[in-house]
Amino acid sequence: METLGDEIMSFSVSDFSDLVRLLEEQPGWRAELRRLVLTEEILTLPDLVRSLGEAQRRTEARVGELAEAQARTEARMEALAEALTTLTQRVDSVVEQIGELGRRLDQLTQRMEVLTEVQQKMAVDIGT
Repeated sequence: METLGDEIMSFSVSDFSDLVRLLEEQPGWRAELRRLVLTEEILTLPDLVRSLGEAQRRTEARVGELAEAQARTEARMEALAEALTTLTQRVDSVVEQIGELGRRLDQLTQRMEVLTEVQQKMAVDIGT
């Protein structure tokens, strides 16, 4: 009876060449040999790599969408900053105008006081 070691030792280079040729001709045998020789983790690697590739493509597409959204947000922020600058300038102008109106109102009030005094003097002068 031959031992496992004897069987391996009797396997020649030409036997190996024949095995390679048979595996090339018989894809089913090649798949079966793969299943016997490789671990389950290694056998699932092609599917895993495909899944990772698909996930990467989805991620890249999503990153592209996010980059576009970020660019739109930045453009809106710039427009808002410009609008805020314009609004601030307008508010400053209105504040100046209100200040000028306040000064004019003070002047008008002083004139009205003067006119009231003059009118009161005239009323006194007319009454005497």
